[in-house]
Amino acid sequence: MPEKVTREERIISMTIEKARKAKELLRESMEGNRLPDEKDDRMEQVKVKRPKAEKDKTKFEPIAKRDMSVGSTNYAKDDGDSVIIQGVDIKKDKLPQLLDEYEQKHNKGRKIERLTEITMSDGPSKKFANYVKGLGEISKRDMSVGSTNYAEDSGDSVIIQGVSVPKSRLSTLLDSYEQETGTKIERLTEITNSDGPSKKFASFASKNM
Repeated sequence: MPEKVTREERIISMTIEKARKAKELLRESMEGNRLPDEKDDRMEQVKVKRPKAEKDKTKFEPIAKRDMSVGSTNYAKDDGDSVIIQGVDIKKDKLPQLLDEYEQKHNKGRKIERLTEITMSDGPSKKFANYVKGLGEISKRDMSVGSTNYAEDSGDSVIIQGVSVPKSRLSTLLDSYEQETGTKIERLTEITNSDGPSKKFASFASKNM
């Protein structure tokens, strides 16, 4: 004799049966869409080989070292820690950078491979000296007159061997005198403390003021 079931149990049984059928239909549908060589619930592992990084074989040429010798010239001289070009004292540790800047700004980018390209000729040496002067790279000159019988400080001027030289013109005259004589004057006392140098400069100043 068949077992009696309640209405609620019958509904649950039908729901379970429908769920089974739906699951079966879904499984059959997924199998129909699967590629022929696709494996069940598994993915084939493929090892990908990455190419090894190649070494950079680019060769960099070393920067040519500039020849910083002054050479035998009337326009410049080696003065130990500095080079005097047309009377302008330039510290050697600043000279390479100044030459680099000068190349770009006033030499149309043309490389200066040797300092003698500047120092051996009057025109190039003057141009470079004036460039450096414009940058204020000149060593500061000691302008004190000192205790001497050949010169005296007279306020706005310095009187040297009877020649009154305005202080506003004194530095420029000393620069010109350096260029003419080829002698670096770092202190005014190199002129004022001796009879001969003070007479020579007084004569030069009187002609060039």
